[in-house]
Amino acid sequence: MKHLKRFSILIALVNILMTACTQGGSNSSAPGQNNPSSSPSSSAKAKSPYYGAVDKRDCDTVAGWVTDFGKPEVSVNVELYVDNKLIETIPAQNLRPDLVKSVGTGRYGFSFNIPSAYKDGRPHTIKIGAAGSEYQVPFLDGVFASFECKPA
Repeated sequence: MKHLKRFSILIALVNILMTACTQGGSNSSAPGQNNPSSSPSSSAKAKSPYYGAVDKRDCDTVAGWVTDFGKPEVSVNVELYVDNKLIETIPAQNLRPDLVKSVGTGRYGFSFNIPSAYKDGRPHTIKIGAAGSEYQVPFLDGVFASFECKPA
């Protein structure tokens, strides 16, 4: 489990470096960034992309972390979807000790309880997204978005 958490941090840091490299010397913008040459208003405020990972999913809980590196002091509201139905929205503000030394304040964690209605022995799919955006928090390898849980 310790290696999975380190891997999620590594993914976020690689994404930051890729964004920085993409911005240097070209007219293309990083995802979530406004491109002044193609934007109607070059004074429009650029939005930083979200980064994070879902690193736990079992029959009771789905959890992970997400942040907007452009606004590390602001909690990102995250949405839980099961079978494309919005179930709940919460702020990603739980302390993640594994992030404290490498990602801002470390208060970017979220944890959703999977509703008992979906513990019916049938297959279901989870999505976690940043509210008000197209961003979907990626699942780490070995953590699956699909689940099939029997009633408790």
